[in-house]
Amino acid sequence: MRLDAGKLDLANPRVHRKDNDFPVTWARLWQGTGVYSSLGHVDANWDQRKCRRMYTEAIKWALRLVDADVTPRAAP
Repeated sequence: MRLDAGKLDLANPRVHRKDNDFPVTWARLWQGTGVYSSLGHVDANWDQRKCRRMYTEAIKWALRLVDADVTPRAAP
């Protein structure tokens, strides 16, 4: 998952990415499993079934209960 760079103020001095790729959720295999998401900051996100499912599936993947393709993909 990525932020839509078209909706960001790229002139803001706190925005440091110059490639307009702003990942908010990712997973990777490197010396084990790693999952990151910044979607839990807003309480309302936890009411979203898709958000809860994403976390549930990420936990299952991190525990190696399921397999998933975590190949890095370039921003569109």
